[in-house]
Amino acid sequence: MNATASEPAPQGFAPDPKPRRFDLEVAPGGYAWWYLDVLDRERGLGLTAIFFIGSVFSPHYFRARQRALAAGQPLPSPESFCAVNLALYAPRGLAGPGRAGPRAWALTEHPELERGPRTLRIGASSLRWTEDERGPLLTARIDEREPFLGKRAPWAKGVRGTVRLRPAAIFGPRVELDGWRSESGARHRWYPVGPHGHAEVEFEEPALRFSGSAYTDVNEGDEPLEAAFSRWNWSRLELGERTVIVYDVVDRSGQPRPLAWSFDPRTRTREALDPDALGNTVDLPRSRWGMHRATRAPLGAHPRLLDTLEDSPFYSRSVVTLDGDERSLAMHESLDLDRFCAGSTQFLLPFKTRRG
Repeated sequence: MNATASEPAPQGFAPDPKPRRFDLEVAPGGYAWWYLDVLDRERGLGLTAIFFIGSVFSPHYFRARQRALAAGQPLPSPESFCAVNLALYAPRGLAGPGRAGPRAWALTEHPELERGPRTLRIGASSLRWTEDERGPLLTARIDEREPFLGKRAPWAKGVRGTVRLRPAAIFGPRVELDGWRSESGARHRWYPVGPHGHAEVEFEEPALRFSGSAYTDVNEGDEPLEAAFSRWNWSRLELGERTVIVYDVVDRSGQPRPLAWSFDPRTRTREALDPDALGNTVDLPRSRWGMHRATRAPLGAHPRLLDTLEDSPFYSRSVVTLDGDERSLAMHESLDLDRFCAGSTQFLLPFKTRRG
């Protein structure tokens, strides 16, 4: 599938067709995931969905890799550890008093996997790229159930609905997140396919409809995340028609390796940014699990945490603004891979993960 003829020529990057295909090769012990999020500022609602081949957050995949390494055997196939994560949010800082809507959360590992160039199906949920007179369209059909320790009562566990996401422009350059590894070579790649877009969300369970600004990307790697990274803070910040994305990664030695870009869909321009030009690293309040969170902010600006959307011993997702200005709204995540590998975390994870 190509970009539409009406799109301007790419500036500052070469589009890679790989991330818009679902039949890409995933190495043993590696991973690929397709991510999308939506935020409706007017109604104060949000959504994230992630489709995994080789779920990077799976305790079962983690143990299978550890067993294979200990026995000197080949690493397991990522296709045996596929999963779908879906979260519906009502961020308090957006919803306002009395306007908080329903929430739902599911993370399910499924044995069923079907995929081709344009379609990915994991369990009963699916992703599909199509194209019409308005351009490329990514449709996510969600059919999941919440785990035992979910957000809602045991008799209301279904999570079923559809997301239709239309990028403002197709980008999708190949970005090596571990490009400093000159000896072994980079093994982790990120493709910002649609940094800026719009999506329509319609759910039957829970009954919910909204629309808002949207984002989609793809990550893939030839080894586990924890082999290259100790932790990271990631954010996408909407600044009018532009989107700024920051990957504040820390390598296994503790060395910060920040990366940042600006995307303008009007001119289809990607510009690499000097992370230092984005300002100093500013700590955000720790999560209830004690997760360290930080973001970049220009001198004199004051990032404000609007809400914590997800909180776990090793991962948090948040909504952040600069100086309380909701026009500068950022989706933010913090990931601590040392915490993920800890025995206590691995013990807890199965209680939050369903197996289909």
